[in-house]
Amino acid sequence: DIGIVSSLLHKDFLNKSVAFLNYVLPGITDDGPSDLESGHGTHVAGSIVGTGVLSGANLSSNNFSESYSGTAPKADLYFQAMEILCDSLPICGGAYNKFVLITPTDLNDMFQSAYNYGARIQSNSWGDSTNLGDYTQQSVDVDTFMWNNKDYTILFAAGNNGTYGAGSILPPGTSKNTITVGASVGDSSIASFSSRGPTDDLRIKPDVVAPGSNIISTRSHVATGILWGHVSVDYENSGGTSMATPLTAGIVTLVREYLNKNKNITNPSSALIKAMIINAVSYTHLTLPTKRI
Repeated sequence: DIGIVSSLLHKDFLNKSVAFLNYVLPGITDDGPSDLESGHGTHVAGSIVGTGVLSGANLSSNNFSESYSGTAPKADLYFQAMEILCDSLPICGGAYNKFVLITPTDLNDMFQSAYNYGARIQSNSWGDSTNLGDYTQQSVDVDTFMWNNKDYTILFAAGNNGTYGAGSILPPGTSKNTITVGASVGDSSIASFSSRGPTDDLRIKPDVVAPGSNIISTRSHVATGILWGHVSVDYENSGGTSMATPLTAGIVTLVREYLNKNKNITNPSSALIKAMIINAVSYTHLTLPTKRI
Protein backbone atom coordinates (compact mmCIF):
# COMPACT_ATOMS: atom_id res chain seq x y z
CA ASP A 1 0.00 0.00 0.00
CA ILE A 2 1.47 3.42 0.92
CA GLY A 3 4.58 1.84 2.42
CA ILE A 4 4.52 3.57 5.79
CA VAL A 5 2.75 2.81 9.05
CA SER A 6 0.22 5.58 9.63
CA SER A 7 -3.52 6.07 9.88
CA LEU A 8 -3.56 6.28 6.06
CA LEU A 9 -2.27 2.70 5.63
CA HIS A 10 -4.85 0.26 4.26
CA LYS A 11 -7.03 -0.45 7.28
CA ASP A 12 -6.81 -4.23 6.77
CA PHE A 13 -3.18 -3.93 7.95
CA LEU A 14 -3.83 -1.76 10.99
CA ASN A 15 -4.40 -3.14 14.53
CA LYS A 16 -1.28 -5.30 14.12
CA SER A 17 2.48 -4.90 14.14
CA VAL A 18 3.59 -3.88 10.65
CA ALA A 19 7.10 -2.90 9.49
CA PHE A 20 8.70 -2.25 6.10
CA LEU A 21 12.16 -2.85 4.69
CA ASN A 22 12.98 -1.28 1.32
CA TYR A 23 15.70 -2.55 -1.04
CA VAL A 24 17.45 -0.10 -3.38
CA LEU A 25 20.19 -0.21 -6.00
CA PRO A 26 23.08 2.29 -6.01
CA GLY A 27 22.57 4.90 -8.73
CA ILE A 28 18.79 4.48 -8.89
CA THR A 29 16.37 6.85 -7.18
CA ASP A 30 14.84 5.32 -4.08
CA ASP A 31 11.08 5.34 -4.65
CA GLY A 32 10.40 3.91 -1.20
CA PRO A 33 8.46 0.78 -0.24
CA SER A 34 5.08 2.04 -1.48
CA ASP A 35 3.36 -0.37 -3.91
CA LEU A 36 3.23 1.85 -6.99
CA GLU A 37 2.92 -0.49 -9.97
CA SER A 38 0.21 -3.20 -9.97
CA GLY A 39 -0.37 -3.71 -6.27
CA HIS A 40 0.99 -7.28 -6.36
CA GLY A 41 2.77 -7.01 -3.00
CA THR A 42 -0.25 -5.51 -1.27
CA HIS A 43 -2.49 -8.26 -2.64
CA VAL A 44 -0.33 -11.15 -1.48
CA ALA A 45 0.25 -9.58 1.95
CA GLY A 46 -3.49 -9.26 2.45
CA SER A 47 -4.02 -12.93 1.62
CA ILE A 48 -1.87 -13.82 4.62
CA VAL A 49 -2.58 -11.22 7.29
CA GLY A 50 -5.31 -8.89 6.02
CA THR A 51 -8.02 -8.46 8.66
CA GLY A 52 -10.82 -7.82 6.19
CA VAL A 53 -12.26 -4.98 8.27
CA LEU A 54 -13.06 -2.96 5.15
CA SER A 55 -15.19 -5.86 3.89
CA GLY A 56 -17.14 -6.53 7.07
CA ALA A 57 -14.85 -8.48 9.40
CA ASN A 58 -15.40 -7.83 13.10
CA LEU A 59 -12.15 -7.92 15.06
CA SER A 60 -13.74 -7.63 18.47
CA SER A 61 -15.84 -10.77 17.96
CA ASN A 62 -13.23 -12.64 15.86
CA ASN A 63 -15.75 -12.85 13.03
CA PHE A 64 -13.83 -12.95 9.76
CA SER A 65 -16.41 -14.91 7.75
CA GLU A 66 -17.95 -13.40 4.64
CA SER A 67 -15.04 -10.97 4.40
CA TYR A 68 -11.89 -10.66 2.32
CA SER A 69 -9.64 -11.45 5.27
CA GLY A 70 -6.40 -13.37 4.93
CA THR A 71 -5.94 -16.92 6.18
CA ALA A 72 -4.07 -15.71 9.30
CA PRO A 73 -5.75 -12.33 9.96
CA LYS A 74 -4.25 -11.85 13.44
CA ALA A 75 -0.63 -12.37 12.37
CA ASP A 76 1.86 -9.50 12.18
CA LEU A 77 3.73 -8.41 9.05
CA TYR A 78 7.34 -7.64 8.16
CA PHE A 79 7.24 -6.58 4.51
CA GLN A 80 10.35 -6.50 2.32
CA ALA A 81 9.83 -4.26 -0.72
CA MET A 82 11.98 -5.38 -3.65
CA GLU A 83 10.28 -3.56 -6.53
CA ILE A 84 11.79 -0.31 -7.78
CA LEU A 85 11.27 2.06 -10.70
CA CYS A 86 14.50 1.80 -12.68
CA ASP A 87 15.36 5.40 -13.66
CA SER A 88 19.05 5.23 -14.61
CA LEU A 89 19.61 4.46 -18.31
CA PRO A 90 23.24 3.27 -17.87
CA ILE A 91 22.16 0.84 -15.14
CA CYS A 92 18.71 -0.15 -16.34
CA GLY A 93 19.28 -0.43 -20.09
CA GLY A 94 16.14 -1.92 -21.65
CA ALA A 95 14.41 -1.77 -18.28
CA TYR A 96 14.75 2.02 -18.12
CA ASN A 97 11.69 3.69 -16.61
CA LYS A 98 10.17 0.31 -15.81
CA PHE A 99 9.52 -1.44 -12.53
CA VAL A 100 12.05 -4.18 -11.81
CA LEU A 101 12.54 -6.67 -9.00
CA ILE A 102 15.80 -6.57 -7.09
CA THR A 103 17.03 -9.16 -4.63
CA PRO A 104 20.07 -9.23 -2.34
CA THR A 105 23.16 -10.88 -3.80
CA ASP A 106 22.92 -13.36 -0.94
CA LEU A 107 19.35 -14.24 0.04
CA ASN A 108 20.61 -15.17 3.50
CA ASP A 109 20.80 -11.41 4.18
CA MET A 110 17.10 -11.01 3.38
CA PHE A 111 16.06 -13.99 5.47
CA GLN A 112 18.25 -12.90 8.39
CA SER A 113 16.66 -9.45 8.40
CA ALA A 114 13.19 -10.94 8.77
CA TYR A 115 14.39 -13.49 11.32
CA ASN A 116 15.97 -10.77 13.44
CA TYR A 117 12.70 -8.86 13.39
CA GLY A 118 10.95 -11.89 14.83
CA ALA A 119 9.39 -13.47 11.74
CA ARG A 120 9.44 -17.26 11.53
CA ILE A 121 7.46 -17.68 8.28
CA GLN A 122 8.35 -16.03 4.98
CA SER A 123 6.13 -16.01 1.89
CA ASN A 124 7.74 -15.26 -1.49
CA SER A 125 5.68 -14.67 -4.62
CA TRP A 126 8.60 -14.21 -7.01
CA GLY A 127 11.20 -16.31 -8.81
CA ASP A 128 13.82 -16.55 -11.56
CA SER A 129 12.13 -17.20 -14.90
CA THR A 130 15.45 -17.58 -16.75
CA ASN A 131 16.49 -20.86 -15.07
CA LEU A 132 13.36 -23.02 -15.02
CA GLY A 133 13.87 -26.20 -13.03
CA ASP A 134 17.45 -25.40 -12.04
CA TYR A 135 18.91 -25.68 -8.55
CA THR A 136 20.54 -22.25 -8.53
CA GLN A 137 22.67 -20.33 -6.05
CA GLN A 138 19.48 -18.70 -4.75
CA SER A 139 18.10 -22.20 -4.13
CA VAL A 140 21.26 -22.98 -2.19
CA ASP A 141 20.78 -19.80 -0.15
CA VAL A 142 17.26 -20.89 0.83
CA ASP A 143 18.38 -24.36 1.89
CA THR A 144 21.40 -23.01 3.74
CA PHE A 145 19.38 -20.55 5.79
CA MET A 146 16.68 -23.09 6.62
CA TRP A 147 19.32 -25.63 7.65
CA ASN A 148 21.00 -23.12 9.92
CA ASN A 149 17.68 -21.80 11.28
CA LYS A 150 15.49 -24.86 11.58
CA ASP A 151 12.51 -22.95 13.00
CA TYR A 152 12.22 -20.70 9.92
CA THR A 153 9.71 -21.77 7.27
CA ILE A 154 10.12 -20.32 3.78
CA LEU A 155 7.52 -20.63 1.03
CA PHE A 156 8.01 -19.89 -2.68
CA ALA A 157 5.57 -19.72 -5.56
CA ALA A 158 6.12 -22.44 -8.16
CA GLY A 159 5.62 -19.97 -11.01
CA ASN A 160 3.16 -19.54 -13.86
CA ASN A 161 5.06 -21.35 -16.60
CA GLY A 162 2.91 -24.47 -16.80
CA THR A 163 2.53 -24.10 -20.56
CA TYR A 164 6.16 -25.21 -20.81
CA GLY A 165 5.21 -28.52 -19.21
CA ALA A 166 7.49 -30.51 -16.91
CA GLY A 167 10.54 -28.91 -15.37
CA SER A 168 9.04 -25.42 -15.26
CA ILE A 169 9.44 -24.62 -11.55
CA LEU A 170 10.99 -21.20 -10.90
CA PRO A 171 14.07 -21.05 -8.67
CA PRO A 172 14.37 -20.58 -5.72
CA GLY A 173 11.19 -22.69 -5.59
CA THR A 174 13.48 -25.54 -6.67
CA SER A 175 15.15 -25.53 -3.25
CA LYS A 176 14.80 -28.69 -1.17
CA ASN A 177 13.62 -27.36 2.18
CA THR A 178 11.17 -24.69 1.04
CA ILE A 179 7.43 -25.28 0.66
CA THR A 180 6.84 -24.73 -3.06
CA VAL A 181 3.24 -23.87 -3.90
CA GLY A 182 1.37 -24.47 -7.13
CA ALA A 183 -2.09 -23.20 -8.04
CA SER A 184 -5.38 -25.04 -8.25
CA VAL A 185 -8.67 -24.00 -9.82
CA GLY A 186 -12.29 -25.06 -9.54
CA ASP A 187 -12.50 -28.59 -8.12
CA SER A 188 -8.83 -28.33 -7.04
CA SER A 189 -7.41 -29.55 -10.31
CA ILE A 190 -4.01 -28.08 -11.18
CA ALA A 191 -4.29 -24.78 -13.01
CA SER A 192 -2.97 -25.02 -16.56
CA PHE A 193 -0.69 -22.03 -15.95
CA SER A 194 0.84 -23.45 -12.76
CA SER A 195 4.50 -24.49 -13.09
CA ARG A 196 5.19 -28.15 -12.49
CA GLY A 197 8.05 -30.49 -11.81
CA PRO A 198 10.07 -32.43 -11.59
CA THR A 199 13.10 -30.25 -10.95
CA ASP A 200 16.12 -30.78 -13.17
CA ASP A 201 17.52 -33.17 -10.55
CA LEU A 202 14.19 -35.08 -10.64
CA ARG A 203 12.69 -34.02 -7.29
CA ILE A 204 8.92 -33.69 -6.96
CA LYS A 205 7.68 -30.09 -7.00
CA PRO A 206 5.48 -28.29 -6.16
CA ASP A 207 4.99 -29.62 -2.65
CA VAL A 208 1.36 -28.50 -2.35
CA VAL A 209 -1.24 -26.61 -4.34
CA ALA A 210 -3.78 -24.04 -3.16
CA PRO A 211 -6.48 -21.89 -4.77
CA GLY A 212 -4.89 -19.58 -7.31
CA SER A 213 -7.68 -18.19 -9.47
CA ASN A 214 -9.99 -15.22 -8.84
CA ILE A 215 -8.51 -14.46 -5.43
CA ILE A 216 -9.83 -11.25 -3.90
CA SER A 217 -7.49 -9.46 -1.53
CA THR A 218 -6.23 -6.02 -0.53
CA ARG A 219 -5.68 -3.36 -3.19
CA SER A 220 -2.86 -0.83 -3.08
CA HIS A 221 -4.27 2.67 -2.86
CA VAL A 222 -1.29 4.11 -4.73
CA ALA A 223 -0.84 1.56 -7.54
CA THR A 224 -1.29 2.90 -11.05
CA GLY A 225 -1.70 -0.52 -12.68
CA ILE A 226 -4.24 -3.28 -12.32
CA LEU A 227 -4.11 -7.02 -11.61
CA TRP A 228 -7.14 -9.05 -12.75
CA GLY A 229 -9.64 -6.37 -11.90
CA HIS A 230 -10.74 -3.88 -9.25
CA VAL A 231 -13.45 -5.13 -6.90
CA SER A 232 -13.67 -1.85 -4.99
CA VAL A 233 -11.40 0.98 -3.95
CA ASP A 234 -9.98 -1.35 -1.25
CA TYR A 235 -9.93 -4.80 -2.91
CA GLU A 236 -8.56 -6.39 -6.06
CA ASN A 237 -9.05 -9.66 -7.94
CA SER A 238 -6.03 -11.63 -9.13
CA GLY A 239 -4.63 -15.10 -9.69
CA GLY A 240 -1.50 -17.17 -10.11
CA THR A 241 0.83 -19.16 -7.92
CA SER A 242 1.70 -15.77 -6.40
CA MET A 243 -1.78 -15.79 -4.88
CA ALA A 244 -1.77 -19.48 -3.91
CA THR A 245 1.45 -19.08 -1.94
CA PRO A 246 0.32 -16.47 0.62
CA LEU A 247 -2.93 -18.38 1.24
CA THR A 248 -0.73 -21.36 2.10
CA ALA A 249 1.58 -19.19 4.22
CA GLY A 250 -1.43 -18.22 6.31
CA ILE A 251 -2.29 -21.88 6.84
CA VAL A 252 1.35 -22.53 7.78
CA THR A 253 1.02 -19.73 10.33
CA LEU A 254 -2.02 -21.42 11.89
CA VAL A 255 -0.27 -24.81 11.95
CA ARG A 256 2.70 -23.23 13.73
CA GLU A 257 0.36 -21.56 16.21
CA TYR A 258 -1.38 -24.90 16.84
CA LEU A 259 1.90 -26.65 17.55
CA ASN A 260 2.95 -23.84 19.85
CA LYS A 261 -0.26 -23.46 21.84
CA ASN A 262 -1.79 -26.94 21.72
CA LYS A 263 1.28 -29.18 21.61
CA ASN A 264 3.64 -26.98 23.64
CA ILE A 265 6.29 -26.99 20.92
CA THR A 266 7.90 -23.58 21.40
CA ASN A 267 9.92 -23.50 18.19
CA PRO A 268 8.51 -26.08 15.77
CA SER A 269 10.87 -26.93 12.96
CA SER A 270 10.11 -26.04 9.38
CA ALA A 271 10.54 -29.74 8.54
CA LEU A 272 7.71 -30.69 10.91
CA ILE A 273 5.45 -27.93 9.57
CA LYS A 274 6.17 -28.90 5.97
CA ALA A 275 5.41 -32.56 6.71
CA MET A 276 2.10 -31.62 8.32
CA ILE A 277 1.13 -29.33 5.45
CA ILE A 278 1.92 -31.94 2.80
CA ASN A 279 0.35 -34.91 4.58
CA ALA A 280 -2.47 -33.52 6.66
CA VAL A 281 -3.99 -30.48 4.94
CA SER A 282 -6.51 -31.12 2.18
CA TYR A 283 -7.03 -27.99 0.14
CA THR A 284 -9.97 -29.71 -1.50
CA HIS A 285 -11.84 -29.43 1.78
CA LEU A 286 -10.18 -26.28 3.09
CA THR A 287 -12.79 -23.82 4.27
CA LEU A 288 -11.91 -20.28 3.23
CA PRO A 289 -14.06 -17.14 3.35
CA THR A 290 -16.76 -17.66 0.76
CA LYS A 291 -16.19 -14.29 -0.90
CA ARG A 292 -12.50 -14.93 -1.45
CA ILE A 293 -12.56 -17.75 -3.99
